[in-house]
This record gives sequence, C-alpha cells and structure tokens, in this order.
Amino acid sequence: NLTSVALPDSLIRIGETAFYQCGSLTSIVIPNNVIIIDSGAFYECFRVESVIIPNSVTTIREHAFDGCVSLRSVTIPNSIITIEDSAFKNCGIESVEIPDSVTSIEWRAFSECNKLKSVVIPNSVTTIKSWAFSECSSLESIVISNSVTEIDCGTFTNCCNLKSVTIPNSVAKIWRNAFEGCAGLASVVIRSSTTEVDEEAFPSTAIITRE
Repeated sequence: NLTSVALPDSLIRIGETAFYQCGSLTSIVIPNNVIIIDSGAFYECFRVESVIIPNSVTTIREHAFDGCVSLRSVTIPNSIITIEDSAFKNCGIESVEIPDSVTSIEWRAFSECNKLKSVVIPNSVTTIKSWAFSECSSLESIVISNSVTEIDCGTFTNCCNLKSVTIPNSVAKIWRNAFEGCAGLASVVIRSSTTEVDEEAFPSTAIITRE
C-alpha cells in the first residue's frame, strides 16, 4: 500500500529490488546524493508516472525500472555512461533523450516500450546491444549516431511503425534480425562503408528501396 516515499539526502545507493513490485507507489523523489540505482530497484512499480534522476547518479543497473508501464517521463542525467540491460524495459515512456555521456545501450534497455515514438542516439554512443529497442511498436523515428559501429542482432525487431532508416558511415556490420518484423519499413539507406549485411537483417519488412 506504499504510495509515496521520501528518501533521505544522506542516501547514496538504492539497493537491489528495494521497491520491487510496489504497485501502489506513484511518486519517487531521488535525492541528489544517490550514486547507484541498483538492479530491479523499482521493478514493476506500475503506477509511477515520472522520475527525475539526479546528476549524482552514475549507474542505473539492469531491470531498475523494468515494468514501470505508467512511466511517461524520465530524465537521464549526463553522469550516466551505460544504460544497462532492461533498465527501462516495458515502460510507458513516449520519448527519451539520451545524454552525450552515454557510450553503451545494453541488451533490451528500452525493449517493449510500446509508446516510445522517437529516439535520438547521441554521437557518444558506440555500442547498441541486441534487442535494445525491440518490440517498440510505436517507434516512428530513430536517429543513429555516426559513432555506432554495429547494429546488433534484433536491435529494432518488431518496430512495426518505423518507416525509414539511414545507416551512418560508422556502421560496418548489420547483424541478423536487426530490423526483423519492421513491417512499415519501406526505405533504408546503407552506406558503402557498411561492408557486411547479414542476409536475415531485414526479414518481414516492406523495403522498397535500399540505397
């Protein structure tokens, strides 16, 4: 029955599964001294609508906000380097601004965010792991930074509203199932610098032109 929580300013770590499945929790204020939000800290807190993560936080561990289906808004600070596995999986976020500090978006980090419509990946990001944005069925627009070197297996699988994509010069390989099931994807631009495209990279798409 916990609906809100006030955490002390002295807190530096929100521990593993600290508020796991607190289904009545609607409000979270994270103090400015917190450094780590641990694994599953707010897992399936399905009534939480917004979170501001302060600049003191350097680490958001795997599944930290997984299953927060009402979470519409999240501010990720410039102190974060890695968005870890399933950190925001199955959330209700509609857009996300990834800060320039982030270098890696890990496995299923934003998977199943069915209301997510647009993503801009900054030039600081070099790695997007498998299934990072898979099953984001409302995703229409994705800007891939010119520092990403590979598009991994299943990264955008079943993003069925994605209409077009430009692969930047930095990408050398597009892996198997990277865009599988992107039924609305009719156009893709692949540069000459991309030397390897798996034969199953674009199955079940509507691609009409590939440059």
